[in-house]
Amino acid sequence: MLKRAAVLLVLLIAGLALADSASDLYPLELGRWWAYNDSTPDGYFEFTSTVKSMEIRGDIPYYYIVDTYEEGEPDTTVIMVKEDGLYSELDMGDMGYEYPIEMLMMPEEVNVGDEWVSFVVDTVMDLGGGMMADVYVYTTGHAIGYEDVGDYSDCMRVQIHSTFMVSLPPFYEDSSDFVANEQWLKEGVGPVKMYEYNFDPMGESTSSVAYMTSYGTGEGIGEKGRVPEELSVSAYPNPFNGECRIETLPLSEITITDLRGSVVDCVHSDITGGAHWNPGGKPSGIYFASVRTSKQAVTEKLIYMK
Repeated sequence: MLKRAAVLLVLLIAGLALADSASDLYPLELGRWWAYNDSTPDGYFEFTSTVKSMEIRGDIPYYYIVDTYEEGEPDTTVIMVKEDGLYSELDMGDMGYEYPIEMLMMPEEVNVGDEWVSFVVDTVMDLGGGMMADVYVYTTGHAIGYEDVGDYSDCMRVQIHSTFMVSLPPFYEDSSDFVANEQWLKEGVGPVKMYEYNFDPMGESTSSVAYMTSYGTGEGIGEKGRVPEELSVSAYPNPFNGECRIETLPLSEITITDLRGSVVDCVHSDITGGAHWNPGGKPSGIYFASVRTSKQAVTEKLIYMK
C-alpha cells in the first residue's frame, strides 16, 4: 500500500509539473508584438498585434493589444491577467449588454484535456418592429494537446467551442454548435497560429487562418524584424511603374503627396518598417513620401512612370 501511494504521489507531482502556465503561453509586456499573414475569404493580408498599453484596475492588469492593418481601422483587444487565468473583454452591445462581458481565455494552469466554461449569454434581443428573440450562447474552452506549427514545436492547441441557440416564437428556432476560435500557443512566444470562425446566424458565416511570421518587443529586434536607429525613409524601386516598397520606422504613418502638396494617399509600415504603395489609377509623375515624428520629418521623392 505504501509503495502504491508513493507511486501515485510521484505521478501526481509529475502531472503538476507538466501543466502549462497561461502567462507563459501568452506572454504580455508593453511593446511586445506579433506579425501575421492572414488568409480570409476576402483575400490574403498582413497585420501586426502590439501590446500598446497597460493599466491597473483594482489589482488586475489590463493589457490593450492593437491589431494594425495596411488598410482599414485598427482593432483593439483587452486582456486581463487574473490569478485564475487570462480573460478578454467581449463587446456584446448588439445583444443588449451595456458593458463588455468577460471571457475566460484559459485558466492559469493548463493541462492537456482540461475544459472550462469560457462565458455564457442568456438574453432577449430586440430585432426591431416589436420582434424579440431569445438568445442563449454557451461557450467552453478546451486544451486539445500539443502540435507542431512550422518551426515551432510543442504548441498548445486551445479551442473555444460555442453552442448558439436563438428562438423567435412562433416563427423561428435554431441551434448551432461550432468551433469559434482556435489558437496554437508556443511557450514564451505566444500565438503562432490562429483560427477564427465568424458565425452569422442570419447570413453567411466566414472563417480565417493566420500564421505568425515574426515576433519581438519594441526595445529590440524580432526574429525577422529590424528597428532603424534614426528616422529615415527610402523607396525601391525608384523610379517604378507598378508599386514600390517604402522603408522607414516600424508602425509609422507614411503620407503620400503630389507636387502641389495635396495628400493623395496614406499607408502604414509594418513591424519590420516596410510598406507597399501602389498608385493605382493616379497619373504618372513625381510624388513624395513623408514620415513625421514630434521632433523630425523626412521626405523621399518618388518617381512614378506608367
